Amino acid sequence: FDAENDVVIALSRRDEAWERVRSLEDDLSDMEDRWDKVKNVLQKHRKEGSKSQARDAFDARRDYVGKKLEVAEINVKAASLDVDVARARLDVVRHIQLARVGRAPKTDVKGLEKRVEGLEADIRELRKKALDVDAEAQGLFDKWKSAEDKYGRSAGDLDAVVWVE
Repeated sequence: FDAENDVVIALSRRDEAWERVRSLEDDLSDMEDRWDKVKNVLQKHRKEGSKSQARDAFDARRDYVGKKLEVAEINVKAASLDVDVARARLDVVRHIQLARVGRAPKTDVKGLEKRVEGLEADIRELRKKALDVDAEAQGLFDKWKSAEDKYGRSAGDLDAVVWVE
């Protein structure tokens, strides 16, 4: 039952990872509409000179969200492998039970366990890659916030960039 429960948990985590991807994709697809709103606010308040710095802040945010999307997509792959691992572990448990009652050869267990180990190694690689990409995203986050600060200092206005959402 524990192995079956692990499969259900892995499936749930994969669904959560997919939801994060969809959320970030929605955010990215809405960004150009947001820029149009920012641009209109800047024009309305006659802050045309600030538009390029506001666009820099906006582009930096878009780059950050894009990198977070990349991390989320890697996490989906890892979560999918987690499902595969949970199912492979379930196969191991089932095979051990069948071997106990003489309905399956005990020698097959080693091959099944080797498959689990291979999948776990793949997951470790994906998780490492996700951490590396997330570190890149942190750099883009810092760039985004710096661009917002630069805009805010030069224009004396941060509301147009921050609160347009």
